[in-house]
Amino acid sequence: MEFTPQQRKPQKETMKLCVTKHLKQVQGTNDSSIVSKLSMATCNYIDDQYLKYFVKKPQKRSALINRGYYLRCKAIELVLELFLSSNLECNVRQVVSLGAGFDTRYFWTRKYAKKLNKELVYVEIDFPEVMKRKISLGTEFGLYQSDFSDEQRQNIIFRTENYAAIGHDLRNMGPQLHAALSEVGVNFSQPTLFISEVVLAYLTGSQSSKVISWINHNFSNAFLCIFEQILPQDGFGQVMRRHFEKLGSPLLSICAFPTKESHTLRHKNAGFKVLSSVNLHTFYTNCISQTERTRIENLEMFDEFEGWHQMCLHYIILFSTNSKSSEMAEVCQNAFDMTDYKLMLPKMTGIDPDLAQIIESSKSMEPLQLHGHCMASCTIAQQSYEIIAGGYGIPINQTTKRSAPHSRLPYLVVIDPLNPVPYTCKPTTDKLSFPLHASLVTYQTSTNEQALLMFGGRTSPVSCTNSIRSISIGKQDGQFIFSQYNIEPKSSSSPESRWRHSSCMLQNKMIVIGGRNGSKVFGDIWCFDLLSFTWELSNMEPGSFKPRHSHSIVPWVSGSSEKVIISGGLGENMKPLNDVMLLEISDGAPPLISSLDIQPALVARYSHTSHIVGGKTLLLVGGVELAGDGTCNTVCVVHLPTRTWTRTISLSSMYNNCPLRVLDHTSVLSLKEKECRLFIFGGGSNCFSFGTSFNFTPLTVRFAL
Repeated sequence: MEFTPQQRKPQKETMKLCVTKHLKQVQGTNDSSIVSKLSMATCNYIDDQYLKYFVKKPQKRSALINRGYYLRCKAIELVLELFLSSNLECNVRQVVSLGAGFDTRYFWTRKYAKKLNKELVYVEIDFPEVMKRKISLGTEFGLYQSDFSDEQRQNIIFRTENYAAIGHDLRNMGPQLHAALSEVGVNFSQPTLFISEVVLAYLTGSQSSKVISWINHNFSNAFLCIFEQILPQDGFGQVMRRHFEKLGSPLLSICAFPTKESHTLRHKNAGFKVLSSVNLHTFYTNCISQTERTRIENLEMFDEFEGWHQMCLHYIILFSTNSKSSEMAEVCQNAFDMTDYKLMLPKMTGIDPDLAQIIESSKSMEPLQLHGHCMASCTIAQQSYEIIAGGYGIPINQTTKRSAPHSRLPYLVVIDPLNPVPYTCKPTTDKLSFPLHASLVTYQTSTNEQALLMFGGRTSPVSCTNSIRSISIGKQDGQFIFSQYNIEPKSSSSPESRWRHSSCMLQNKMIVIGGRNGSKVFGDIWCFDLLSFTWELSNMEPGSFKPRHSHSIVPWVSGSSEKVIISGGLGENMKPLNDVMLLEISDGAPPLISSLDIQPALVARYSHTSHIVGGKTLLLVGGVELAGDGTCNTVCVVHLPTRTWTRTISLSSMYNNCPLRVLDHTSVLSLKEKECRLFIFGGGSNCFSFGTSFNFTPLTVRFAL
């Protein structure tokens, strides 16, 4: 069909409107970012007295967002310090901030350069509308004062002796920008640092590459520092991308340059030599001192470890130069004098991951969307069920609502894995809330029935408990009901209050291992005797067991003895662990704990689950690991008799068009001949400033051993 020009015109106008809307949304990311930076500074992560002048309505952000923006600021600050203090022949230091927004780094840089007796030329470039708003706000509070005339040329919004604000669209690199830079006194042969802090990702792949090429062709001694998102295809990356798409400011080039290696190759092709490039986890671990990390980690209550590590792995800072000068190259090379963390981790070689099949759950049931819960198996009316307690997520009757609020879940959920329709329990007494990251185990009552023991957990953002709660579940008129009461220990000593610990039953004892509170990670093992109602602390050799939380334990019946296998976890100083420990507890004898030397060495992981198949095979399911993209959407298979890591079974990062992140979940294993069926319940985490992501579960994963 032929279309007349009159018919095509509305389409062009519509396209123009869409582009205009997109640009406004990209500019809007500046407003959100500066509010987050002010929140971070207000909470004493950094000292910045200028941010408050550029924020009309301050808001308190979460501790996870505050930490993320702190690290973002420190990474750029380190590069600036290195550039300003470097022993280059020229005493002038030129800094060009691309997509500067309302960033206040100029004021810090001006003070630091003066301290070093360096001459400074600092140029900020962003959309004209953004720069005009910035200068207007700053002028209102006396931050900008110029001796130059108000006449604007070459899109120069404002200019002082050592500072200039240029309004320019980075999609159009060319003579106009060159002329503007010349007008404000930039010397194209002197050392010049270009800063791009989460800017290039909003351009298309070709547009962002042209920015780098333009810098190379116009500056002979350029440094380029970029701070960008990577890893768009995994679960966290999908959440991140969807967040920006929902805002109307999609990350247009992240799929073209999805990894640190692809960014390095792009810079090389554009004429730059990349000498330093790390993700934020490596930067935090290696470039921030332990003293400073301790200060940061004690500023606010924090319990978002999964989201923190994944965020750190999805951002990189890259430092490169196009200069032929050895002095310039040395500056770049010393920026991050370290080995990337993932290169230090063990790798499994010679075994390709298998792909597991995910079986669709019943479409007629309400999905379970939660994390931070606990689960145990229990027999009710001679039928086996899985009991899920507490957690944080979307109430079952609201999961179909896209805007359903997240909240603490105050109920028990009863599920039959073979017919996974969840039932919520009604209490026989007043409803009591359930803590987050508690533990739940099954025990035999004096009447030979099964009941549940819940221990510990976080009861509020700043407090946790060491209480023991007995929970009984029954059926009445076709409905599940439960009753509960607290057990008062008769011993004088008991474990400190904690969460993110693990528990299991051995004979008539509940074993509690590790965990954390607001300031401490525990490396202790306690036994609660259900016959005497007393606690006993297990005495171990000093150093035989590392403190940890968010680990996994599973009972192991080997021969005539009962043991517990402890795997992974997050240790002190937020260091993930890759060990597998064996705990043996018997009456009248001290506990024995030893390390299983697994070969090849396992990848460190935490927030996972574990199972034993046939007494010989250990399965480590999901979790967070730091050797790749931060999500272990894998099942690690270990042959216990030979202490060998034999296989890795991979899970898809997407399911039913939704991100799948197998972490902070619970799971149940079922065997059918040689086939394993893994039932996954819940999982997810807070994803930095991109929102909270929950898996749509239950999911059934099928694979063969």
